[in-house]
Amino acid sequence: MGDNRPAVYVEEDTERVVYRGSSIGTCTKILIASRMGIEAQATPDWMQKKFDEGNRFEDEIIRRFEEKVGVKVVNQQQELEYELLGGKCLIRAHIDGEVRNEALVEVKAFSKSTWEKWERHKFKGFKQYAYQVSLYMHVKELYKLYFVVGVKNADGSAVDEVYVYEFDRPPVLFSDIKKVVNVVEDAYLKQEIPEACDYPAYPCPFSFLHEDDKKEVLEVDDAGVEKLALRLDEIRAQEKGLAEDKKAVTAELVATFDRLGIKGGKVQTDGYVIDDVVQWRKTLDYGAVASAGIELDKYMRFNKETRFVKVRKKK
Repeated sequence: MGDNRPAVYVEEDTERVVYRGSSIGTCTKILIASRMGIEAQATPDWMQKKFDEGNRFEDEIIRRFEEKVGVKVVNQQQELEYELLGGKCLIRAHIDGEVRNEALVEVKAFSKSTWEKWERHKFKGFKQYAYQVSLYMHVKELYKLYFVVGVKNADGSAVDEVYVYEFDRPPVLFSDIKKVVNVVEDAYLKQEIPEACDYPAYPCPFSFLHEDDKKEVLEVDDAGVEKLALRLDEIRAQEKGLAEDKKAVTAELVATFDRLGIKGGKVQTDGYVIDDVVQWRKTLDYGAVASAGIELDKYMRFNKETRFVKVRKKK
């Protein structure tokens, strides 16, 4: 369910502090900044598109889940509230649904790469989701969970597969969820924002508060550096436009080969030889690896330093 309000906000009519259930497991720094009324940056268009896709596919994923498991989902978008600190604060949320008197149902629409990450780590790699579903389970007193994942196709226009994961207990203790509110309220009273982040939220709505942005800045009076920064900024803008053009032109050429009935073939014009190269790439089957009980993270190593330069307009 779409909602553009901050992760934490004060309700005008009751003056109660409302914590959004879907955000209770995000970076504490985000929650504190929201509690202090600091205005967040706008959600990037590409991220908003992902949110919209998740909302658009929710009903379809639920329908396919019902057919697959043979159950009926009820109470979709039911509102939950849990009061804390004597009613001064509350956590408010809306569930995707439940199998009555049996289990909570949480629905996600993932890209293939996100699903592969989920297969490797489950809730250990998705702290925000772990807190979110645990909150719902504790408040509803439903201690079984159907975590239903719809894996989208490459361009995000449809759901290819639906996978169902069952859990028999909340991944996070209720006491740990309540502790989040206590920590944020304490920071609000002290008007203190921690320098370090405790969870990698990307894109961060408060990136301007990051520790990285508090590096000591050396003023450089050098026209050459200014010129290089300007050129890099221009090149990156051009690259983005060219990448979109390249994708569109390539799609038209592929469609031409398909129309001619020579997929993987070669054509020639007055000035060019155009080859439709069809390749298959080997990819790791993360689902099979996870099913075999192999934790890939144990074998991951940082073995190569990467460096890049960030350039942005001076405020």
